[in-house]
Amino acid sequence: MILPAQGSFYASDPHAIPPPSLIDGWRSVRRQSESSGPSPANRNLRNIDVIPGLSYYAYATQILGGLQGANGLSHVQAGLLAGLYAGQLAHPFQSHGWIFQAGRACQALIRSKRYDQMQDGPTKDLYDFAYWTCLQLESDLLAELDLPASGISRAESRISLPKGRFTLALPNEIGAPSTMMMFFYSAQIHLRKVLNRVHTDLYKVERSQNSNAVNLGIATNAAGSALAVNAAIAAITANPSSSTTTQSSPSKYRWTSNVQEILSMNLELWRTSLPEIMKWKDTDPPSKDINVARMRAKYYGARYIIHRPLLYHALHYAELPPNPTSASVESPAGSVLSGSKSQQVSPTLTTNVARLSSDAGMAVHSASPSFLGGSMSTIAYRDLPPKVRRACKVCIDSAILSTEAFDGIEGRPIVTNIFGTAHAQFGNMLVLSATYSSSLSELVDREVLEKLLKRTIKFLLQSRYISPSLRADARILTEIYEKIFGEPATSFSSAYS
Repeated sequence: MILPAQGSFYASDPHAIPPPSLIDGWRSVRRQSESSGPSPANRNLRNIDVIPGLSYYAYATQILGGLQGANGLSHVQAGLLAGLYAGQLAHPFQSHGWIFQAGRACQALIRSKRYDQMQDGPTKDLYDFAYWTCLQLESDLLAELDLPASGISRAESRISLPKGRFTLALPNEIGAPSTMMMFFYSAQIHLRKVLNRVHTDLYKVERSQNSNAVNLGIATNAAGSALAVNAAIAAITANPSSSTTTQSSPSKYRWTSNVQEILSMNLELWRTSLPEIMKWKDTDPPSKDINVARMRAKYYGARYIIHRPLLYHALHYAELPPNPTSASVESPAGSVLSGSKSQQVSPTLTTNVARLSSDAGMAVHSASPSFLGGSMSTIAYRDLPPKVRRACKVCIDSAILSTEAFDGIEGRPIVTNIFGTAHAQFGNMLVLSATYSSSLSELVDREVLEKLLKRTIKFLLQSRYISPSLRADARILTEIYEKIFGEPATSFSSAYS
C-alpha cells in the first residue's frame, strides 16, 4: 500500500470520517493481513484503517478545526499534540501548521501584563512548559524548511524556564527517571537557544549600512555584553587589544571568525557544566537511551553548524598564499561531484563567507563563474591556516558524530520531528561527500564515508512510504555512493522500484 502525498492522509471521503472505535478494527485487520498475505479486500483499505492512531487524529482535528482563535492552555497543548503526531508521520508541513497555531495561542497566553503578574506555581509552570515546547518544536522545523515563524521566539528573554517541581513528582535524587527527564528537557532548551543564536549570528545577512555597528551588535548578542565580548576575544586570540570592529574592505559587510569562536566557546562551556551523570566523551559509543542520543545529536549538530562556514570557505573561497611552501594535493577521489551542488548550505551562507575577515589568516576572493558551476578550491589541507584547519576538522568530526548519534537505538528512533532528523543527516552526508571529493579529502576516511552513506540511506528508506522528500534524499545519496565508490548500491535498488 502506498500512502498518499503530503497533506492528504485523511479518509477518502472527508465527510465520512469514522469514529475512533475503528482503531480496534485496525488491530484485527493487521493480524489477518499478516497471516493471510495480501488480498483484494486488504488492497482497498484506507490509510485511516491501518495507520495507528490516525482515526483518533482525524476525529480530534475536526474538533480543533472549529476552535480557531482559541488561546487557552488546553488549546496550546492540543495543537502541540496534533503537531507531534503529524511529525511522526513525516508530514512536516502539517506539523508546522499545528505548531504554528499552538505558538500563536501561546503568545496570547503569555502576554506580559498577564504572565508577569503570575506567581510561581503549577499554572505558571505549565505555561512555561507550553512556551518552551512551542519554541523548540517550531525552531526544529524552521531549521530545515523555509516556513513562516509564529513569532514565539520574541518572548524568549522574559519567559522562565520550567521548573517541574510544581507539576512533576521530582525526588531529591539526581539519577531518578523524572529528575533526569527534566535535565534532558532543560538541555534541549539550551541547545535550541544556541542553535537559534547560531542561525541569527552566522547565517543571516545583516541589512544595516553600518558594518561596524552590525558586527558589534552580532558579537554583543553572542556573549551578552560588549565587555564580555572583548574579554572572550582577548582570551581566544591572546590579544588584549582585540576589537569587534573590522578593518575597512571593498565589501560592504565584514564578518569575523571571532563570532564563531565565541559561539563555540559558549557551547563547550555548557558541555563542561553538565552533571557528571550526563557527561560523555566523543569516543563513547552511541547511547541506547533516546534522550541521551537526542541531546548528543543536537550538541554535535550545533558544533557542526558553528564551524561549517569556515569549512565552506576553505572548500570554495580559499586560495594559496603568493609563494606557497608546498604544492596542492589532488583529492584521491577525484572530482566525482563536480558540476553539482554538493553541499546543503544556508542561502545566505555564501554572502556571509565572502565577508570572512583576514583575522582567519586566509585570502578571500569572490566566487568566479567556474565556482558557480560547481568548482572548488584546490588548496591542500596542510596549507590552511591553523585556525581554519582546526575548524574544518571539528566540523567534519561533528557531522560524523551527529549522524551516528542514533545508531544505538533499535528501529526508527521516536523523535519529535523525524523528517528534520533524517533530512539533517542527509545534509551531513552531502557535506562529508563534498569534502571527500575535494582537496581536503584527508579529513574524511573512505571506509567511514562508505559506512555512513549506507547507514544513512537505510535510515532514510525507513520513511520512504510516508515521505516522498526523504525517499528523494535516499535516492540522491545512492547516486553519490555509486559515483564515489564506482559500484552500484545494489542493496538499495529495490527500494526505488
